[in-house]
Amino acid sequence: MSNISSFNQFFALAGATYQVFEIGRKIQPLPVSIFDHIEQGLRPYPAPVQGHGQIAISYTHNEQQFVWFLKLPLDENGLVIAGPKVDFLRHVGGHLGQDLSKNLTPEQQQALSSHAINFQPPQDKQAMFNAKLRLEQGLAPSSQYPFVVEYFKGEHPSDSWQQMGLQGLADFALRANEHKALIINQLTTLDAEVMINLLHLLENVDIDDEIGQALFTLLTQADNSAQKQHWLRGLAGNLLYSQQAVDHCLAQTEALDLNILLIIAARHHMALMHPTSLNLYLEHMAKHDKDVFNQLFADLVSLAGLRNGLLSKINDDNNSDAVKAAFTNMIKDLTSS
Repeated sequence: MSNISSFNQFFALAGATYQVFEIGRKIQPLPVSIFDHIEQGLRPYPAPVQGHGQIAISYTHNEQQFVWFLKLPLDENGLVIAGPKVDFLRHVGGHLGQDLSKNLTPEQQQALSSHAINFQPPQDKQAMFNAKLRLEQGLAPSSQYPFVVEYFKGEHPSDSWQQMGLQGLADFALRANEHKALIINQLTTLDAEVMINLLHLLENVDIDDEIGQALFTLLTQADNSAQKQHWLRGLAGNLLYSQQAVDHCLAQTEALDLNILLIIAARHHMALMHPTSLNLYLEHMAKHDKDVFNQLFADLVSLAGLRNGLLSKINDDNNSDAVKAAFTNMIKDLTSS
């Protein structure tokens, strides 16, 4: 496998089938045909995170299923940098050859897991990935799922939430639209930890407008920024209420909490394609120190849908004095580094 340069070649040679998921900003399937173009540098990675494309690859070989979580380094145009990926494939090939289901020694396992592009996503992301993968493959949800449904129906004591497995809650969140009446009725009475976990899982689900409206109402009623953060994350999966939630947050005159700005950039960036929302977001960025402004700008400009709009703002005469000063400082930092 020394001449292998792509995952498509690698799995074809090994006789394995595979699926790819985008797991950075939102966990969702990435069609193999599109991923192949991304690998070849024919199109940019759709949603980079800090200069990387975060993916999960699930492959099946000899009727056994395996998963890799990988961070692919990207260049300034969002294209995959081939070197680290090729090195990983050769590294795997050196240990496994063409038998991808081969049992590895502990030393070989450690060598693969410590490769530079390997990474371990948070537990909630792994749970939602597993839920979506099983759904894609036509498999039943986990054995933890029935308890969660019963809990939301009130068939278990409210303090029994600690028996609830995160995987079961992810399976439930993925089917939120089927259970919307249960979710809407329980939102204000759930134990805080269950509610927070549910909202963080829902950011990866395309929720319908009824759930979106309920979450948006609670966002507008939130007493503090910490509460708003959770409702905001839960709204990421509904375009209509995502836009309304972002506009609601941006309408406040005092500087937005940094965590709110980060959630908008990470989960609600589509809302910033509206010029008015983008202008207000830049104003709030400029209320923070220059490092925050520069980092948020670098994160957003890596997204193809926002790049041109953001670049055009750098020399926009209509910018406020604060935004002009922030851009001036950013350019100085870039030219002096």
